[in-house]
Amino acid sequence: MPLPRHTRVHTHLALHVGHVRLHTALPLGQHRAHASFRSESPTMAKVIGFQWERYEAWRHHPLLQFNKRNAFPGLGIGIASFVAYVVYDKLNPSDDHHH
Repeated sequence: MPLPRHTRVHTHLALHVGHVRLHTALPLGQHRAHASFRSESPTMAKVIGFQWERYEAWRHHPLLQFNKRNAFPGLGIGIASFVAYVVYDKLNPSDDHHH
């Protein structure tokens, strides 16, 4: 007997009491690395092996990535303006000496 549609995403241990669902299993893809699941239903997607995309998703979270471009905001503009100042100062030296 196939499970109702709302319980097919879980791999095991779904208990139905009246209108209340009690799930003791994790959603598909969050089990141990050696877990595999094959669907017998033709309407359900077949997942074989461990889903590494879900497991490695934290590596691509924006708060956990080091973004070199945003590490030093304004550094490029500061260096460019300093170089422009030095070039201008070398091309147009002042006549008064500070000695």
